Amino acid sequence: DNIVNTILREDSLLSARLREKNLSFDDIALLDNPSVIRIIRETDPVEIEKALRTADYRVREKIMNNLSSEVSEKVRNNEGRPILIADIEAAQNRITGLLKKLMEQGEIAFA
Repeated sequence: DNIVNTILREDSLLSARLREKNLSFDDIALLDNPSVIRIIRETDPVEIEKALRTADYRVREKIMNNLSSEVSEKVRNNEGRPILIADIEAAQNRITGLLKKLMEQGEIAFA
């Protein structure tokens, strides 16, 4: 971990290449707010709701803070409903795919 963190801090070009190839759903926490909003706008609210079920608290907060109050309330109201882990993982994978696509197009940025 120390080696990777040092590379990420000291070599911005290599860091960008690593991020492009190894993006995960958790990387949403590292995006700036306009980028998070872009992802939200291109994602069905039901997918966001599913993806947030097992999300890291930093990712959850980053997304929840950028949702409209209406969608945010819907997500909170549906938290107790049962959902299959496979559905959660599929939603996270679709959002990660969108993240990669937007990153490759240079349309989103890390904070």
